[in-house]
Amino acid sequence: MRYAAYQAEVADGLVSRKRCALSNRKLAPELRELAVKLVRGQYADFAPPLADEKLTEVRSIPVSLTTVRKWMVADGEPQWPTSSSRKPIARLSETHSSAGAPKPQHRT
Repeated sequence: MRYAAYQAEVADGLVSRKRCALSNRKLAPELRELAVKLVRGQYADFAPPLADEKLTEVRSIPVSLTTVRKWMVADGEPQWPTSSSRKPIARLSETHSSAGAPKPQHRT
């Protein structure tokens, strides 16, 4: 079949006809506008996971967390703290060690 298309249209026959078509998964622009409006208005101080949870559960807007995050970044929302930017929590053994006691030696 592809060879027949190649013979009929030369190089243009090899290019998929779906190349410039919109994706079937693309969400409606109205849905994006509504979600961004809600995030900006009512969920402005929420991080993307909580904003996504509220959009899905309260408003019944079925969008993924990744989509909400991308929309918030594209809309210019201020950056929320990420787990990699937070200070690590000190371990109990580091904060409550006995002063001056030698640490146990591990045998190798």
